[in-house]
Amino acid sequence: MFILRVLYRLLRLFPSKVRQNISHALYVGEQMARFTQPVRIVYHWAFAPRYSLLAHPGVPSHHQTLFKLCAWNHCRIVTDPGQPHDLAIHFANDPHRCEMPAGVPTINRHCDDVSKSHIADVFERIFGYAIAVDPQFFDGRMVEKPEGNHSFEGRILQGPLTSDEVRIDRVYERFIDTHQDGHAIDLRTPVYGSKIPVVYEKRIPANAHMKEVKSARMRQTNEVFSAEEQSRLIAFAEALGLEYGEMDVLRDNRSGKIYVVDVNNTPAGPPKQMSNKEIAAALKVLSPAFMELIRSHIRTLSPAD
Repeated sequence: MFILRVLYRLLRLFPSKVRQNISHALYVGEQMARFTQPVRIVYHWAFAPRYSLLAHPGVPSHHQTLFKLCAWNHCRIVTDPGQPHDLAIHFANDPHRCEMPAGVPTINRHCDDVSKSHIADVFERIFGYAIAVDPQFFDGRMVEKPEGNHSFEGRILQGPLTSDEVRIDRVYERFIDTHQDGHAIDLRTPVYGSKIPVVYEKRIPANAHMKEVKSARMRQTNEVFSAEEQSRLIAFAEALGLEYGEMDVLRDNRSGKIYVVDVNNTPAGPPKQMSNKEIAAALKVLSPAFMELIRSHIRTLSPAD
């Protein structure tokens, strides 16, 4: 951090345009200093990035995995389509059609809808069984939640409901019992292209809000999912147009089946409940699949992308 402070003091020696670029690189280095030595990150971000990645229309924050992975792998993120870039990523978690020209290699170009109802439709088509229920006819426990991402709202209800109880701005899904030792288990599953490099097992205390994750740990993919399940998860991601993102997967205690209940194409992470050392280890594990995804798009410069 001492070196970063010295560099900040030297900024005034550079021309304004260069100064702005270096200033942002120093900010990136500051955010990554908890996980690795920041000097090389600052140098590559400012002067010699391996690749420049345009994130559009959203701007990744330092909380998001994309920010950390690009910094870790000496890639630069730009947010202005007018700036030079090697490839782009469609970075929008609300239904939003990709605006990148056809000739620009773009990650998640076709992932323009991660609403709960669309996820449920694609899930049923790929897995052959349903997560969505009709609340007026379903007899049992179900979850009512909003269509969009990042709401962290939801409540467990007993069905069936009357027509007056059904909300048109909500979706209804079967309740998946994942409880073990007083905690609900969420299997947060990153997908990069055709790879699932790791799974985060998140534990949430029973009856706590879904945001109140108590702990998280990395698990090897083959320990968590069978080969058939992995194949279905990748097929699900492909059908959704998801090349980069994370899925919330629940395994039902009674049936043993897995259910994808949410998809995030602009994920935060790795989980903040892990230590800085564990987050650094996760970035190291994620990086080969992430860089292969980037290289695969740069190699494929076809208009269809």
